[in-house]
Amino acid sequence: MKNHINRVLHLPKGGTRAWGGFRRMLLLWLAMWVVAGLHAQTLDSLLTRAVTHHPELRALYLEYEAALERAPQVSTLPDPEAMMGVFVLPVETRLGPQWVRVGATQMFPWKGTLPTRAEAVLAMSRARYEQWRARQLQLIYELKQAWYELYRLRKSQAIVQEQIELLEALERLAGTMVESGKATMADVLRVQLRIEELQEQVARWQALEAGPLARINELSVRPLDAPVTLPDTLPLAALPWQRDTIEAHIRAGHPLLRMYAALQDEARKQLELNELARKPSLAVGLDYIMVGKRSDADPAGNGRDVLSPRLGLRVPIYTRKFDARAREEELRIRAYEADKDAAVLRFTSMIARAWARWDEARATLEAADAQADVLRATREILEVRYATSGREFDELLRIETQLIQLELKRLQAVVESHEARSLIEQIVIF
Repeated sequence: MKNHINRVLHLPKGGTRAWGGFRRMLLLWLAMWVVAGLHAQTLDSLLTRAVTHHPELRALYLEYEAALERAPQVSTLPDPEAMMGVFVLPVETRLGPQWVRVGATQMFPWKGTLPTRAEAVLAMSRARYEQWRARQLQLIYELKQAWYELYRLRKSQAIVQEQIELLEALERLAGTMVESGKATMADVLRVQLRIEELQEQVARWQALEAGPLARINELSVRPLDAPVTLPDTLPLAALPWQRDTIEAHIRAGHPLLRMYAALQDEARKQLELNELARKPSLAVGLDYIMVGKRSDADPAGNGRDVLSPRLGLRVPIYTRKFDARAREEELRIRAYEADKDAAVLRFTSMIARAWARWDEARATLEAADAQADVLRATREILEVRYATSGREFDELLRIETQLIQLELKRLQAVVESHEARSLIEQIVIF
């Protein structure tokens, strides 16, 4: 399952067209899967549908693509300035009156400014991309939690329903013993009361199914009442990781930490831009002045127009704003580093708790398996004793109750192990 999800997570970064092609590939693969016979919505197919159809993920990916489009906007020269003026009162010169002035100016920032701007924007877009990947992991975790909760509710009903059938058999045995005079009607009534209690519990669990079912369908973008087919049984979840290498994998691969690293890169590029902004900018211009001919004389070059190149510098003089901007970006870099450290600390703590939760689930399951064997053997002995002498009915009923509780505890341990694994999978990216 994990390899399958990793394939879903690492989508290409080529824009809307790449997203569409990848999405079509996934849909084709899913269609082939259905044709092959998997008509029910398995957990893998629900996860695939969630990461390819959920509108929140789609919005985050579009924001990433929109951020990519900013690079061409900031890495081009500023627009040239053009002007035209008419001399309402012509300026008389030796060669004639000046009538019209036309000019154009182009500003050139200091060398390296334009590519650094593009690099800053691309660093920000990488942060958007990692934010999208981090939300994917979180959405997958949320869907798994709802799926495991639905499994727990349905499997609990199956366990109790099976136990109800055993109690009904015990009820018939008690009725037979009453007819033979070896037991009283109180035994039958106690069994019937217990059956009714269990049936009420089953009804409550059925009502609770609506919550996780709606959550599963919401996250996988399906109708809220769409059915979800679950497996008959789940084994204890395995943890295929080494605890001493997990933190290294967290620092190297988790999207949230990579997002903070990208934001730090963007802040460093802003520092470079701030230093480049202290440099002068060059202005290159050209003026053309239309000159009319003199009618009262004919000097050499009479009416010759004027062509005047210009060269200018824009020199930053007030530098306090640059000093403040440098301090701002340095503080941002330190803040993002603190965010990374806090995230690693939080993830490490979550993994430790998940591992402890899994260890407890494994121990509970092993103990429950051993106790169940003893209780079943005890039940068989008590059933034979009750069938022959009509005694120890209360003990037999108590054993039946313990078996129900033990099976439910065993179920809870299995679910806990899978929930612990899904929590680690949200954090550890291999």
